[in-house]
Amino acid sequence: MDGRARLLALGGLTLALAACLDTNDADQGSADGGRAFVSFQPAVACDAKPEQLYGDPGRLPNGRGAIIRCVDDGLISKEEVTRRLAALQADSRKGADGTPNPGGVRNTYQGAAPKSGANRYRVLYRTERGNGEPGSSVALIYVPEKPSTQKVPLLLLARGSRGQAAACAVSTTTDGPVDQSDAEDGRVTQGDFEAMLWPLVANGFIVIVTDSAGYANYGAPGNPPPAYAELADVGKSFLDSAHALKKFLPEATTYDSLMVGHSQGGHTVLGSLQVANEYPAPGRILGAVVYAPLWFAQRAWGAVLNPIAATDLGGVVLNKSSGLPVSIWYHYTHAELLDGPGEGVKLFKPEVQAVIKDFVETTCWSNLYEKLGEDGRTVAADFYDPALVDAVGDGALARSCAGVSDEPLCEKWLARYRADPPTLTGKAATIPILVAYGLKDQAIDSKRFQCAVDKLRESSNELAFCIDPDANHVGVILNQSSYVTDWLNKQGFDTPMTTKCPASAPPRDLECDPLLPND
Repeated sequence: MDGRARLLALGGLTLALAACLDTNDADQGSADGGRAFVSFQPAVACDAKPEQLYGDPGRLPNGRGAIIRCVDDGLISKEEVTRRLAALQADSRKGADGTPNPGGVRNTYQGAAPKSGANRYRVLYRTERGNGEPGSSVALIYVPEKPSTQKVPLLLLARGSRGQAAACAVSTTTDGPVDQSDAEDGRVTQGDFEAMLWPLVANGFIVIVTDSAGYANYGAPGNPPPAYAELADVGKSFLDSAHALKKFLPEATTYDSLMVGHSQGGHTVLGSLQVANEYPAPGRILGAVVYAPLWFAQRAWGAVLNPIAATDLGGVVLNKSSGLPVSIWYHYTHAELLDGPGEGVKLFKPEVQAVIKDFVETTCWSNLYEKLGEDGRTVAADFYDPALVDAVGDGALARSCAGVSDEPLCEKWLARYRADPPTLTGKAATIPILVAYGLKDQAIDSKRFQCAVDKLRESSNELAFCIDPDANHVGVILNQSSYVTDWLNKQGFDTPMTTKCPASAPPRDLECDPLLPND
């Protein structure tokens, strides 16, 4: 058996997980009863050309996660994985404008060296959009090179914010210099993604990471752009990536899954637990890890429209806060998905609609958004339709539409904000969750993180925390990768924890953001 058909041993673990048949997936096949009929050869032909993944998918096959096309990207050597791990760092000692940041830190990878390289594949698979229509998504699959003697759980990885343009997708981002302004690909946040990816690969997991539906075949009729943090839209793509991975390596994996997500990806993971009550994963969800989850009130994106957001109290000013571009992505893409084609741009002033459309379709996460700031535009009122500002800005901040200028418009958007961060109920409330956070995080500050903690504590999930006083938004991934790996192995293989985290609970003096408390 050659290296392209092998799987890395998971640290000598010996406990095989019993597979669980998902009766909701008609083409899944029979349960294996836990017997290790392990084959590491992909069950689909990987002979497509890369460009075939991103155009018209053709007639979509039946079945959740059904694989439409596959590309073999070749072997990433052990030496290359080692190099990438060594290159990982999160440096917040300077701001985006180059000025010193007195509270900044530099975090580097603190985990184990890799045991082998990994084979990388890209698959195009069937999923469903948040509006209930069929869709497709591309995902990256990393299969460690060395073999395993047992089946392993599916491991789903959810990346953080990258932008909603086709070129922002994880699967299309390549190495190269990072554009500081108006980035045309996902390189600004690629390091965030790789900080999660390579430690998992180094520890022998089979990993799948989805772009999410809407990035591939971008702009085609019936294919709205990916909706930022729209729970059903991201959740279905994420859960269907588990079905796709099981179909890709049916004899190397159990039906059960583990989930890891960072920032917006933390929102994706937590939201997917709830979505899975009605739109299930292939088998059991054994556990979920979320780093610095974007789990505070999604009313934040509506509150950006309130004039108070632009004051010193709110601090939401273009190129000083990411709140404004994220608000634009959120509202534009939700309207396109849920209201119909062309509805996203109608939320904005006629004189800036062309700028907004170009921003959404061409610009990825950046340190500076110069095009948006042309002609002196700096705050939400410079972009949004005044009717939306009046109706939604006050309603989002007050959590009520009483007395606003257009109550139906306000109620429509408040309903969407409230739907995007759900409580965890039903089966979702039985899944173990590990929450990791760095107290030097300036992207999701401690007040908003505490809102997420408060919300999670309302559920009955088995919660664990890993709090790092010396880590920032990405640094917590690098510092605590060994602890997270230990926790994942505990959930997947019932092995004992052997590592420790600096703190197992958030500081007692943290309080949820009083301007944007939980609903």
